[in-house]
Amino acid sequence: MPHNTTTRRIAPTKLDIGIVEHANADGGMNVLFDGMDDAVPCRAMIQPSAQNQAYRKGDEVVVMRTKSKTRLGVVIGLLNRPGKPASKPSMPDELILDANEQIVLRVGDSQVVIRKDRILIDGKEIATVAKGANRIRGGSVAIN
Repeated sequence: MPHNTTTRRIAPTKLDIGIVEHANADGGMNVLFDGMDDAVPCRAMIQPSAQNQAYRKGDEVVVMRTKSKTRLGVVIGLLNRPGKPASKPSMPDELILDANEQIVLRVGDSQVVIRKDRILIDGKEIATVAKGANRIRGGSVAIN
C-alpha cells in the first residue's frame, strides 16, 4: 500500500540584527535591517528583561528569520537599548539571601555552607586577612 505524505518545505533560517521601528504591547513589532527600506513584521519570543519591560522603538534586537519574504521574523533577544550602553550592572549596597535550612556557596572543590546552627568553610587552603585584630572566639576553640 503506497504511503501518502505531504511535505511542507520551510526556507532556511538565519539570524539578523535589527532596530525596532515600532512595537506593540502584545509583542508584535516592525524591525528595520541594514540594506532594507521597509521594516519587517516580527513577533517577540520573550520579553527583554527580568523586569518584563516591553520592547520599544530604537532597541537593537536579534531576529531569527526565514529567507522567505512572507514569513514573520521572531525576535529572540535584546542586544542594546538606546541611551543605555551595555555596561556592568551596579552592585547593591546590601545583599540578603534567606533560606529555611541552608545556603551553599560553591566554587570548584571549595564551599561555604551556612546552616541554621553552624557555618562550614571547606577548601584546600583557607586564609583570613585583617587590617586590625583577627579574633577567634567560641565556647571552646580547637586549632589542629
